[in-house]
Amino acid sequence: KDGLLYAALLTPQGKYIADFFLLRDGDSVLLDVAEPLADDLVRLERRGEAVMALRPERASNAHGTLIELRGQGVYAVPGIAETRLDLVVELVPAADQERLPPERTRTLLGCALKLVRLDPQAASALARLAILLQHPRAA
Repeated sequence: KDGLLYAALLTPQGKYIADFFLLRDGDSVLLDVAEPLADDLVRLERRGEAVMALRPERASNAHGTLIELRGQGVYAVPGIAETRLDLVVELVPAADQERLPPERTRTLLGCALKLVRLDPQAASALARLAILLQHPRAA
């Protein structure tokens, strides 16, 4: 609960992406991460019963939000400074998914958010995500 925690971010296959330190600071958690990864992070903030995701200031310029297209370079695209977080996506292989899973939630900053599991390798992953965000579950 207290003290410094060393953690790593891994792919679903267990491959290393990044490592970092976490430190609780009152109601917040401080994250110490390598400089190249810092632009890829968002800050989560609770506002009432909502969790907001805020873009780092350094991730934008006068031309828009800066994103790296791996192997292509850095591009400025239209973006927003903040948005409400409505869904948590857990990336798991299709073999580890249930056909008709129960509804799940993940608690972030004291707010229960809908949790879904998607296979990031599936060609339909983005289409599935769009449906999850735009339509209620029927059964």
